Amino acid sequence: EYGRPFIDRIAGITRFMDVKPSIRRNIVSLLFLQGANYIFPLITLPWFTRTLGPDGFGRIGFATAFCMYFSLLSDYGFNLSATRQFAIHRDNQAEGSRIFWSTFTTKFILSFVGFLLLLFLCIIMPRLAQERTLLVTGYLSVVGTVLTPVWYFQGIERLTVLTKVNLTARIITLPVIFILVRSKDDVLLAMLITSTTGLIAGCLSILAMIRLNKILWAPPSFFDIWCALHDGWHLFVSSAAVSLYTTSNTVILGFIAGNAEVGYFTAAQRLIKAAQSMVTPLSQAVYPRISHLMQSSRDDAFVLIRKVLRVQGIITLVLSLVLLIGASVAVEIAFGQSYVASVPVLRWLAPLPFFIGLSNVFGVQAML
Repeated sequence: EYGRPFIDRIAGITRFMDVKPSIRRNIVSLLFLQGANYIFPLITLPWFTRTLGPDGFGRIGFATAFCMYFSLLSDYGFNLSATRQFAIHRDNQAEGSRIFWSTFTTKFILSFVGFLLLLFLCIIMPRLAQERTLLVTGYLSVVGTVLTPVWYFQGIERLTVLTKVNLTARIITLPVIFILVRSKDDVLLAMLITSTTGLIAGCLSILAMIRLNKILWAPPSFFDIWCALHDGWHLFVSSAAVSLYTTSNTVILGFIAGNAEVGYFTAAQRLIKAAQSMVTPLSQAVYPRISHLMQSSRDDAFVLIRKVLRVQGIITLVLSLVLLIGASVAVEIAFGQSYVASVPVLRWLAPLPFFIGLSNVFGVQAML
């Protein structure tokens, strides 16, 4: 399989965790996937911040953060609940097909409801009406998350496929950004390109899933959709609570301050998210295996959880300290002198990778 030898070599860095090779490959695959989600934007970030300026970059930051609410709604905790179901029924094609179509259909319904809600909010709220075109364009990224069945590939432990399609989508749109986004007037164009990336990844994911030939057509019933909503409800509430100290910060700032202030905050937050992306794969990759072990050997499952907690705690602590100490250097290199106001913001946010990293592992343990 293309890319497997390279991933196997890189996966050697996880052998100290004493886990199975398939888990190591999934960890590294998720690392590449998270890197595509955050490292590629970091490549374009200096271009956006310098070309669009704090005001234009702040507009994109506000619209992106607001659309994240609807991504949260359409995801609805399925990245954990549906992943768990696939991990348990990985050898049952009929049951797996039922889970897939009920989850996929539910996500589509939630995204459609979210789009109607966005249009309604743009009518009744003047601040959103100002950025209506930008918000509708940004909603393409929500559609992309619906089309990308992360929960399916994670559940069957085929994350290398998901990594390839996401990297391909990023590589396709990367040069387009540098070619077309040339001035402060290209804010809408920049939003369109970044949102389209998710659509491309979603379409490629569907094609990859079809090639695997593991899912049969199984039209979901109303009861299946209800069960999917019921199964993911508590995870959705948990994710919504987490968004109160992540996404909501940018949205609230956008309502009470100017676009430039949002730009300063968004720039610092992007560096934090890039740091988080380096450790999130640990807990995400082992989650399907933990779910599977819970059905056969709970002791082995908790041993694996403790290993992940120990390793992730050490890595995130180091990352938080590096961001705290090197904030001024990181901001100057990434964004330039015009974003010096982002330095204190980055220092205040620096502990987040450590706390969020630990909370993710504890969240997995609490759910199981």
